[in-house]
Amino acid sequence: MIAFDKSLFLLIHQTSRNALFDFVMPQLTEKWNWVLPLAAVFLLYAFFNGPKQGALLFLSGVLLVLVADAGATALKHVFLRPRPLASVAEAQALAERAASSSFPSNHAVNAFALATLFAIYYPSLAIPFFTVAALVGYSRVYLGDHYPLDVLAGAVFGAALGLAAGWASLWVGRRWHMSGHEGRGRRATSDA
Repeated sequence: MIAFDKSLFLLIHQTSRNALFDFVMPQLTEKWNWVLPLAAVFLLYAFFNGPKQGALLFLSGVLLVLVADAGATALKHVFLRPRPLASVAEAQALAERAASSSFPSNHAVNAFALATLFAIYYPSLAIPFFTVAALVGYSRVYLGDHYPLDVLAGAVFGAALGLAAGWASLWVGRRWHMSGHEGRGRRATSDA
């Protein structure tokens, strides 16, 4: 499995290299480039569903990223897998080199956690959310920071956390009698 992971890493990192990706992938991987798009998601949700529901989604998203990032960082201290740039002779740094361990990818954990949370709230936009998350994960391999298995594990861990956060958020919303999810197969609760 490790040999396959290294081969797939080299295929993505070396074979798919091109000028467009050399420009786009560092942009996708830079977390601060996502602040405005994420703010837009929260604001649009609040605009269409009310400030309480918007605040709940925002709080859920912030708490989710804090837990996801801390969880992934803790796992890095357990697995201590060297990054490809430190262990694969053919790997070339295409962006700033990270110092922590490789497994799992924090970027993938966070991206898939948020994609899952947002897909629960915006089911019709699930494909774009997960496409963006997958591109962030791909960028980590392309740039030489992670093996594909690091990204896959991060995606699974992040999606699981996103599901838990989404379900918890919906439960809290129902407890506070917030509306906005009746059209997705859930029965609206009545006070009668």
